[in-house]
Amino acid sequence: MTAMPTDVSRLEREKILPAIASTPSRVDHLPANRLIAAGIGGGRIAIGVSFLSSPITFLRLIGLDTASAARVTWLARIAGIRDVVLGTGTLVASVTGRDETSWLLAGAACDAVDAVVTGAAARDRRIGRFRGALVTAGAIASAAAGVAAFATGRPRPEPD
Repeated sequence: MTAMPTDVSRLEREKILPAIASTPSRVDHLPANRLIAAGIGGGRIAIGVSFLSSPITFLRLIGLDTASAARVTWLARIAGIRDVVLGTGTLVASVTGRDETSWLLAGAACDAVDAVVTGAAARDRRIGRFRGALVTAGAIASAAAGVAAFATGRPRPEPD
């Protein structure tokens, strides 16, 4: 980012500010599907870091009791690092112009499995039903977003 010098006149500042404002950011040039992929990657990183840094808190948010959450922090951290890796791969691929297809599909597959497992846990009352339903819905939405971002980024066949 360009630093604004403090010893410039008002006239010089009026010339500098538009130049700074018109400088493209790393994502200004990205097509919509890559922006979606970057958003998915960033969201996945945020969730993963949350599970790594505060596993008990986030396990409690999905409906586990405190004692159960304390016993499975290691599992939350496994899921957390998985999401950080998938998110980083998706984000880096989408911003640098590399093919993010594999990252999106791997993330969507993980989210689909998370939805099935979380839904079953809520059904069996291993976690709170309402919170389990919310997490399941979020996992389904994330899986669908990953598939949609993948689908919109695929080249369309030329009509005959």
